[in-house]
Amino acid sequence: MNISEDNKLRFFDFKSKDTYSKWISNYKCWLSNQNEQTECADSVLSYIIFLSEDYAASSLWTIYSILNKYFKVYLSTNLKDCTLLQDFLKKQDKQHLVKKSKVLSKDNIANFLNLEDTDTIIVAKVALVIGIHGLLRISEITDLKFDNVEKKDDHYIIFIEKSKTDQAKKGFQFFVQGDHVAVIDKYINLFISEERKGRFFRSISRGKGSRKVCGKNVIGKFPFLIASTLNLNDSKEFTGHCFRRTGATLIADSGVDKITLKRAGRWKSDSVCDGYIEESSSSKLLISKAVCSDNKNVQNVQKNASNLNVYNINGCSGVTLNFYNQ
Repeated sequence: MNISEDNKLRFFDFKSKDTYSKWISNYKCWLSNQNEQTECADSVLSYIIFLSEDYAASSLWTIYSILNKYFKVYLSTNLKDCTLLQDFLKKQDKQHLVKKSKVLSKDNIANFLNLEDTDTIIVAKVALVIGIHGLLRISEITDLKFDNVEKKDDHYIIFIEKSKTDQAKKGFQFFVQGDHVAVIDKYINLFISEERKGRFFRSISRGKGSRKVCGKNVIGKFPFLIASTLNLNDSKEFTGHCFRRTGATLIADSGVDKITLKRAGRWKSDSVCDGYIEESSSSKLLISKAVCSDNKNVQNVQKNASNLNVYNINGCSGVTLNFYNQ
């Protein structure tokens, strides 16, 4: 079947079009520099091997996916049929260890929130509170708007309009309650009512809110700021993903089931949740009880845990995070 050039281009008419064009162009330039004119699976394998010296396995899979799309549309070839290419990428997966951000403990969180406020510290406090309650990515924190932060009774309702994992683009909401509410109150009160529009995270100047928004790079450095202020070891390893990982770790340590953890983190697969549950203190305590207790006692522990409908995370200056099963 012959497909016109215009119709072929329509297969690439989506948000990541520029990224696809970039890597397809890079592949063709590499072929030209190698004096290789044939666009085939073997040349893609050679190209991927060349890139593997500078790129992580996750990036190689992305590039492979882009080139596979190009090959299927323009050359009617499926790169998945190339066993050697698949094997090489899988081998890179095993060799590459993902470097994860360190997480903050309950004591770390409480200690930082108890520090005296400065113009920078107060913004970092609010980012920390909202980030761990919603298991948010830095991009989600950055895009938060004043209109998305609503106080109702004794808690805040935070609405995230868009998310990396929100394919339906419905957004999601979560609550902030307990002593953490006062942190958000204090920050919002630094802005006059007329300025409480647009982006939520703004710079504070001389104790007053300004119109200058905090960008992604600034907010992404808050975990490092928190760690270095608390004199934690390896503070540089507290990266932008720290708030999301910290929230997930706190929830896993509370002893929740996998479904609740997946709902909180908005994960579809079990693999990520399994990692948090395996490393959680509560699950290790349960294993310890299983070793030193009889089967009847272990069954009672599991039964009591499964009957809980509300899971609490305590210890953050008297704060409780509640996650409800529906």
